[in-house]
Amino acid sequence: VLFELYPDIQKAYDLAQDLRNIFEKTTDKIIAGQS
Repeated sequence: VLFELYPDIQKAYDLAQDLRNIFEKTTDKIIAGQS
């Protein structure tokens, strides 16, 4: 219901999730490269 009223919040939430996933993948690559 909240996302229906505020579609921008849904977009921002999706973007935040994508950025988090990218950050985690990048961090994993850095850690894997060092070990």
